[in-house]
Amino acid sequence: MITLTGDTKLNIETLRYDHFAAEWMADFCFDWRLIGSLYLCDAISMAIQEGEAFLERSFTKDILPSIAKRRQTTWRAAERSMRYAIESAWLRAFPEILTLYFPQDFEKTGRPSVSQFVRVIGWEAHQDWCAKNVTLD
Repeated sequence: MITLTGDTKLNIETLRYDHFAAEWMADFCFDWRLIGSLYLCDAISMAIQEGEAFLERSFTKDILPSIAKRRQTTWRAAERSMRYAIESAWLRAFPEILTLYFPQDFEKTGRPSVSQFVRVIGWEAHQDWCAKNVTLD
C-alpha cells in the first residue's frame, strides 16, 4: 500500500486538474506544440481548482504572473503565447463549439481576449468538474 504525504498528494491532485483542463481544451483543437497551449491549460486548471475565487482575481496582475512564475517566464511572454495559441485554435475549431461558448461577435479581433477565453472556459470546466466530482456525505 502506498501512502501519500502532503506535497505528493497536492501534486497528484494538481495533475488531475491539469488533465481535466486538457480534456476541455481538446474541444477547441489546440496545438499542443505551442507553449501557449500549456500556459492556457495552467490557467484553466487554476480556474477549475478555485472556482468563483478565480473569477474575482485580476488576470493581468495576479493570474498571468503566477503562471509565468510556474513556467519560469515573464507574464508578457506568457500572455503573448496564450494569445497566439487562441488565435491558432480559433481558426481550426468547429464553429459550433465556438458559438456554444462564445455566442457574441468579436468584430475587432475575431476571437476573445486571453482573459475572456480563460474566464469563460475556466468557469465552464469548473462547473463540469463539480458536477462530475460530487461527493455525498
